[in-house]
Amino acid sequence: MTIKEIVEQSKLYFGKNRQRLKKTILAFDLDGKEYRLWNKQIKQITTKPFEIRYGMFDDVVEWLKQKKFSEIDWRWLGDLSWEFKFLLNSGIEKGFDWDKKLALNCGGTARILKIYVSDIVPCFVTDVYYMTYSKKENYWEFGPIEKLSAEEQKFADKAKMFFRDKGFTFLSKKEALMKHEALYSDCKSYGIATLFDVLFSDTENYQHNIKRFNDAPLRDPTGKSIHWNENYEKIGKLKLREEYRYYDSKNVECVVTDSLGQIVEVKVWRDIDKLKHSEFRLDILAQHKRNTAKTKAKVRTN
Repeated sequence: MTIKEIVEQSKLYFGKNRQRLKKTILAFDLDGKEYRLWNKQIKQITTKPFEIRYGMFDDVVEWLKQKKFSEIDWRWLGDLSWEFKFLLNSGIEKGFDWDKKLALNCGGTARILKIYVSDIVPCFVTDVYYMTYSKKENYWEFGPIEKLSAEEQKFADKAKMFFRDKGFTFLSKKEALMKHEALYSDCKSYGIATLFDVLFSDTENYQHNIKRFNDAPLRDPTGKSIHWNENYEKIGKLKLREEYRYYDSKNVECVVTDSLGQIVEVKVWRDIDKLKHSEFRLDILAQHKRNTAKTKAKVRTN
């Protein structure tokens, strides 16, 4: 298929009218045969550890199996795609559920090829990233792999050719991330969805930047639980850090700091009146800009 054909097909399934998509999903055979076939075929092209997942929500799958169609919200289905993960590290025999055991068994860092295959329009995308776990320093780190080794590139090319031979068209990153006003996904329903959102996943994406976050929760001196996330540029420079504190009152506080450790944003979630978990946000730089504008206006009027 050409990219133009893929876009047009996507609009037919993932536009405001979901009747074509609904009809297609109702015809799905959910007895596990497709998964077993994929598993058998992948084993024929590699001895590397791999994992296969299907992105549709579990409750939707069960309702389809039980023919409880009235229970299904046809605008909240999950990802209608297959996700394949291949470990690129050499000498590793098991995937260990693709968690910290795998990372530690790879010397701390697992190198992964991920391939999404649409179950609606015959096309696929690829991404390569690393997953690091540091038990000593209590953090995870995920980031893009900029360059593959010759052996890794050879396998990535082989995997792409496998899916092409199955009749799937490869979409480049640029093509997959193009926004189309007529497309609507579960989470992006205001005309800002990309081909990636509707065909593969609208909760995951390519690994663009380096992200680091704590594993086991921390505690501050008052006993509050702390979780933190850090975003880095590809050169390794810290961009932003989010630090969350969880109160016994169920309130949540998030302080965002920049690369210099300066607070740029504060967010609070709390129950107020009849509203549950309402968000309140203070953007320091935006507030400073407003305050400055008010001061200047006051000076002019005086």
